[in-house]
This record gives sequence, structure tokens and C-alpha cells, in this order.
Amino acid sequence: MTQTQVEFGSIEGSVHDLAGRALADVAVFIKTADQPHPDIAALSGPDGAFRLTLLLPGSYVLEAIGAISRPLTIAVQVAAGPPTRIGVVFPPE
Repeated sequence: MTQTQVEFGSIEGSVHDLAGRALADVAVFIKTADQPHPDIAALSGPDGAFRLTLLLPGSYVLEAIGAISRPLTIAVQVAAGPPTRIGVVFPPE
């Protein structure tokens, strides 16, 4: 029997405001994807950093929800291997 090895990707990023200040406690989650995905979310840390792991390669739409702005939608293409890096910038209300 042949065993298939699945290669995963991940998304790493940071959340900031327009002035470049890190934003903590922003929820980042997968809104939609073109393949099955885990029902996971990440909360940005004090430095604004977040990470979503164990993702199959493909197209994802993320949503980021923070206390200072309306939710943001971000389209991301994930490949197997090294993390896909993104930046999330919240504009003022």
C-alpha cells in the first residue's frame, strides 16, 4: 500500500494601524477557502503577530476583526512549505 504524504502551508502575518503601531487582540480567521480547512482562528499578540498553520495549499479568504475598525477581508494564496507572509493594516474609522 502506498502512503500519500500531505504537505501543508501556513500563514504568518502582523496587524498594524496606518501609523505602523502593532495591534494586539485582533482575531484573524479563515472565512472561505477553495479546499477543506481547519476551523481555526488566531489572535494577534502584543507585537501584532499571528499565525495560522496546517493549511492545505490553495486560495484562502481571511477576515480580521479588531476593536478599532470594521472587519477587513484579505485574499491569500498559500503554498506548501515556508509560511506565506502577509501584513494587515487597519485604516481609521
